[in-house]
Amino acid sequence: MTEAELINGCKLYFPFMSKIAIRYYENKDDAVASINFAFLKLLQNLKQNN
Repeated sequence: MTEAELINGCKLYFPFMSKIAIRYYENKDDAVASINFAFLKLLQNLKQNN
């Protein structure tokens, strides 16, 4: 899987994941920040494992 495909996958799932995170956080900014952090960790770990 290429880097571009991973980025497109993140863009595809971001709205879905944001809706879930908003249910658990008190405000939208915290929810979006948590999703950004999760995707950052995902991409960093994938890079380390390849």
